[in-house]
Amino acid sequence: MKDLNKVIKSNTYRSEDLVKSCPRLESGLRLGIEGVRACQLGAFASPIFWSADEAAQIKITKEMIVEKRKWLFGLLNDEESDITCSLCHMVRRKRFADVDFTQLGQIDLAATTLCNLRCKYCNSTIHNWFFESKYDDLAILREFRPLDVQWDSAVDFNGGEPSLLKNLDEYLDFFSSRRIQVRFMTNGVKFHQSVFDGLADGSIHWVVTSLDAETPSTYLRLKQRDYYLQVLENLTRYAYAGSQNGGRLAVKYIFCSDNCSDDDIAGFTYAMLAIRPHQIWLTFDFVPLQDHPIHAKHLRNYDYSKDVAAYAKMHALMKKHGLNPVNYTESHLAAVCQQGKTLLDQVQQTTEMASSAQAAPELILNDFRRKESTARIRQTPFFIVSPLRIKMPQKNQPLVVTW
Repeated sequence: MKDLNKVIKSNTYRSEDLVKSCPRLESGLRLGIEGVRACQLGAFASPIFWSADEAAQIKITKEMIVEKRKWLFGLLNDEESDITCSLCHMVRRKRFADVDFTQLGQIDLAATTLCNLRCKYCNSTIHNWFFESKYDDLAILREFRPLDVQWDSAVDFNGGEPSLLKNLDEYLDFFSSRRIQVRFMTNGVKFHQSVFDGLADGSIHWVVTSLDAETPSTYLRLKQRDYYLQVLENLTRYAYAGSQNGGRLAVKYIFCSDNCSDDDIAGFTYAMLAIRPHQIWLTFDFVPLQDHPIHAKHLRNYDYSKDVAAYAKMHALMKKHGLNPVNYTESHLAAVCQQGKTLLDQVQQTTEMASSAQAAPELILNDFRRKESTARIRQTPFFIVSPLRIKMPQKNQPLVVTW
């Protein structure tokens, strides 16, 4: 790869010149277990700025990050470069005068891979990569002043499992002080009062959990830990916090070879009717597409037909009951690469066929929370399934979930 100074000096532009750029290149920041880079979406990532070992040995400043962004920009606009970013669908042409490398926009925070689950389709499980962060990712973020933060800045706060961080509240306080929208990606195993409170008051915009199963046996087989009921209980608490007109809960279902049965499809659908998250995200396991050319139209050697068929069946069942699941692939993998678009086309065609074949009349189950008070409640509720209702514990009484 070309020397940093050579790339910057060899690319000079006038204000009105049209150049290739993208928001993630200009203001994005991926703080991953592998190191620091501009972005990562699914299995695809921009070139690395500093490895984790390098980041641990130096103090990374805002000025250093700006120089790395300029280096990446230079490569993107160099016709002789074979940088992966040049094939990304997020790249757009714009006036050079509108390019700004000094701000903080989209953040992907995943500097640790510590987790209390062992999901079979997760890279950390596959390669036994469970590590604490080698560098201080929060110190790097603090290099950006409040005035440096874009109005629509957001962070995908994941990992690893962020609820395991001992200084979780420090991160949440930082994002709140910078008005950064927080998408808290948690597996839901460990309940955290700060997350509940953040959802209730809106300082956390989204809590996102990949449930990926709806029978205890499937959950145990996929996650290799027996936390299924515990996760459902915590999701119900977070859904209730989000009903206080603050943040929102999204529950994600990643289709893979082990969770496409009719039992899982029906179980997940009816659990979502009970929990009532604000959104349901349906998507796929993208690991089989790793290290695959970003511009390839085919899906390597992985056959997604079983996954797509289960997706279509679940989508039709949810629509029948008035739920409107979100196609996560559309705004994620399809926004980056040709494989994502190919998979999205398969999904859309199959779901349209499944919906047109659905002859049964609609059966809309009303959201029970619409009758609940909109008053802000700071105390954590617990959930009773039969009859379906939210109930507050008495003072000093431990939280108990009754089934």
